[in-house]
Amino acid sequence: MGNSGAGKSTLGKILTVSDDTELTSIPAGDRFIIKDREGRISGRTTTVISKSVFPKLLVNSVTGEAFYDLPGFGDTRGPAVEIGNADFMKRVGERASRVKVLIVLNYSSLKSGETRTDFRNLLESLLDYLPNLGESKFKPGVALVANKVDPEMKTELVLPAIAQFLKNAQASLPTIFAKDQGRLRSLTALINLLLTKDKKGTGYARLGFFKTPDREGPLSGVPSVQAARTVLNRILSANTQFVTKSPTDFGLSMTPSTRLFIAKAITNIHRNVAQVVEEIAGVIRKHFDEKGALPVTLENTLSFRSDWMNLKKETERLVETGRTSATGENSGWVETIPDILSNLAQQLQLRSDLEAEISDEIEKLRKYLKNLAFLEPFHFGGGRKARTPKLELGARSLDGAVNWWATPLLSLSRDTEATFHNLGQELSQGLSGTYQEVTRDIQVVYRENLAELYEALEEAIDMEEVNKYEEVMKEDLEELTGLTKRLDGLTTSGNLSSFVNETIQTLTNLGIGVSSDSFEGLQEFMTNQDIDISLGDWTDRPTPFTPAQWLNSLDKMGASVGNEIQNLQSYIREKEYEAAKGGAEENEEEDDLAEFEQLKAKATEEVDQAEAALLKVRAEMEALVEREREIVENNAAQLSLT
Repeated sequence: MGNSGAGKSTLGKILTVSDDTELTSIPAGDRFIIKDREGRISGRTTTVISKSVFPKLLVNSVTGEAFYDLPGFGDTRGPAVEIGNADFMKRVGERASRVKVLIVLNYSSLKSGETRTDFRNLLESLLDYLPNLGESKFKPGVALVANKVDPEMKTELVLPAIAQFLKNAQASLPTIFAKDQGRLRSLTALINLLLTKDKKGTGYARLGFFKTPDREGPLSGVPSVQAARTVLNRILSANTQFVTKSPTDFGLSMTPSTRLFIAKAITNIHRNVAQVVEEIAGVIRKHFDEKGALPVTLENTLSFRSDWMNLKKETERLVETGRTSATGENSGWVETIPDILSNLAQQLQLRSDLEAEISDEIEKLRKYLKNLAFLEPFHFGGGRKARTPKLELGARSLDGAVNWWATPLLSLSRDTEATFHNLGQELSQGLSGTYQEVTRDIQVVYRENLAELYEALEEAIDMEEVNKYEEVMKEDLEELTGLTKRLDGLTTSGNLSSFVNETIQTLTNLGIGVSSDSFEGLQEFMTNQDIDISLGDWTDRPTPFTPAQWLNSLDKMGASVGNEIQNLQSYIREKEYEAAKGGAEENEEEDDLAEFEQLKAKATEEVDQAEAALLKVRAEMEALVEREREIVENNAAQLSLT
């Protein structure tokens, strides 16, 4: 590995090709360059543009040793090529089990007195790709080759010159990396590895060089090339050993300009994703606007609530996906996020045109998220950072990003919840009106029955029959009073259908002929689904249903009917008294008179008892009405606060 244009591909061919006729030295101006039959290496121009695009596997046909010719660091063909290079290089390292690292650098970059920029960039790129390269475990497996050495330079002077350059460079590291002590330690250790002496202590076991050919023709006829090949093979076979790699040994090496490019690209992707989710939320809002405009019936309200609950549930799943992905608990977020939105669209059973709109947006979303998933490791993968102003969107964690993306859906969920409460209030008001109609019907029936009884009394029918009918009406009144109490128990724990069913069942038991309109009005609230009239379905908001208002009409009806029955009882007692008094006047016998007085006393006692019972029932009803009035006021206060 090495910087772009360092001649890695040429060196790889020299180390692996057994037939030297495949490699030829050809003139190129004032020097000679090496060319292979495939035309893959070298050429007639001198550039820093690497010919390598993908890592290429090269195998020595004699020794079987495998080399990977990696793309060059700092490729000048643009960010896209550099990103591809970094990704391919990381994949090669991750798939290897054991490695040796052969660093290749142009000799011109190792000359004393020359700028050290090329060498510094190489060192930084090496640590980006191999963050642990300076650790002791890599000591057996690292070597450096200076390539393209001037053929006129004396061979015995090359390695000492390279070593002196490395020592001088090492001495300058504390100044260059004063603010990055970790990188300083790694680079210092790496140069120490490269300066490892041979067994004799006179040479360098990890340093080699390769001279540019000094003549034209097959490399088999160039002595300097053959001598260099022998030295390099010795370095690779005898002086270095394979190192077992660890999962964290390989990183992503890119220039700061490419990292800046990635940060900007990620920023744009975040914005695109946010825009797509906003478009999806807009389509879903159309769906809820249409459902909210339908007639306010229990069925429509239940359907609206079901859709709102699905929206709330899937939006919460979306946010949770961001959290679990950021913590590493969920690695499949690229597919999970679009699937959540697709699942929501299916649950809402959108119109075909709305469904098509969302489907198109979800496909865009999948593309953006795949691109984001590919670029995220490059942005957060460590290494050198671009010295640029903070890019807020590009620097977001996935958790924060998903929360940002989900903002339109969270807002829609809150708006939909508010609409659902408004529908519930309208539904409650409608049911309150229905109960008023029912109670009026009950009063009409009672009054008709009372009128018939009064007429029977006037006609002086048998008093025993009158008393029986009176008892039936008293029992009916007690049944209605019991209904009010039972319904009161359902206001804090119970469902709407249970509430309505209790009313219908009681009226059926009474045999009261409720008019068809009001009775059908009650039956509209009987469905297979249901709504909790307490707090169960209303999250942190007060329930919009106000059973106290419905009970109020029943209470008033019960009190009114009770008064009329009390008047009836008094009238019956008077009739009984008059009948008894008339019989006493006709029979002047003392025992008859005594019997009359007993009957009078008994009638007076019954009237007093009936009045006392009525007063007790009335007091209970007034207390119940007062308590329900307080509940209504409390709910109204909570709704106002909300």
